[in-house]
Amino acid sequence: MSPIGDVVEGRVTDANAQPLADALVSLVGVGPLAERSDKNGTQRTTYSDQDGIYRFKGLAAGPYQLHAWASSEMSRSLHQIFDPAGRFVDSFSSVEDGAFLDPEFLKKFQPRERRTTVERNGLTRVNLKID
Repeated sequence: MSPIGDVVEGRVTDANAQPLADALVSLVGVGPLAERSDKNGTQRTTYSDQDGIYRFKGLAAGPYQLHAWASSEMSRSLHQIFDPAGRFVDSFSSVEDGAFLDPEFLKKFQPRERRTTVERNGLTRVNLKID
């Protein structure tokens, strides 16, 4: 199991490089972190502060993907998830409700995805841009 205690932080900006306050930032472990059963320290969300700064603490070391959404993007119509056989699995009414965990939902936001590897006992800085 990876040690806990690593940090990812950065700034969320708009297309004009201006800081975005109250942006939702998601951080989700990929690769071996996505396969962990406990998910402790591998799936998080937070909001940027008035200067666009966000921070995640207590993360497991390993690879992650990050996404950010402006506050105006967070109220979305119902998003439904179906298994490969076409059976209804779950639905989300917004990004905050967990849609950021659905790979199909994230496909349309892939251009703004950032990937990083968090090192043991380290600080990783990742800036995010919302066009």
